[in-house]
Amino acid sequence: MDNLQACIQARLIERLQDSELTRLRNCVLLTTYLYTYSPFTQIWKGSLIPLHISSRLLLQVQELALETVWGTPKSAMLWCIVMAGSLTPKGPTRDRYGLLLRIHFGRFLSEPNIHASWFAIAGTLDQFLWS
Repeated sequence: MDNLQACIQARLIERLQDSELTRLRNCVLLTTYLYTYSPFTQIWKGSLIPLHISSRLLLQVQELALETVWGTPKSAMLWCIVMAGSLTPKGPTRDRYGLLLRIHFGRFLSEPNIHASWFAIAGTLDQFLWS
């Protein structure tokens, strides 16, 4: 682990211990944690930690989707679902992210001009730690 990862981890853990943590904020923090480690830490490739974090995040996102009518910022939820789904190993958890994306963002995915809808999704994702 390098100094940058240690700094990010310390900040994320500090925020996760915040007693006023909203469900959306928790989802964003878990997604950021997953994003920070998965692509850059070789030891995680054989570890169950990313899958555990992804499963926990999936439950949080599903609960958030049920408790609100997505009055939550949709862009933040879209980012969490796409990032976590893309960083989760193939299997049932990753499939559930795909299902969640189709259910809640199906209008993007079912438009006749799929390229235009992809650009709309990509434009939303570009607002975050995506690129």
